[in-house]
Amino acid sequence: MNLNQIYTLQSYLDDAKVEEKRINKDYDISVAMIDDDGKQIAILVDGNHSLKAAMIDGVEPAINIIDNNGEKTLERYVISFNDLSNPVNIVTGKELW
Repeated sequence: MNLNQIYTLQSYLDDAKVEEKRINKDYDISVAMIDDDGKQIAILVDGNHSLKAAMIDGVEPAINIIDNNGEKTLERYVISFNDLSNPVNIVTGKELW
């Protein structure tokens, strides 16, 4: 999977957590494929701080694909994260909708 295909629902980053990830070289992120009206969208569901650490250090993050089991639609994920109302691309910052 290419980073350009992944969207996030989180905007908040704690600088101390990012620095901790950098020190520990923790660059693992978890992505789930989420249904958006019949289209599968790659959503960063864990590792927002690790992603930022990887970007700062110029390291490619390790992408772990997790199974959503069709449990949540993208709309439900947006509500559950309670942050961004429109997913943004993790590389470009472009909104999905």
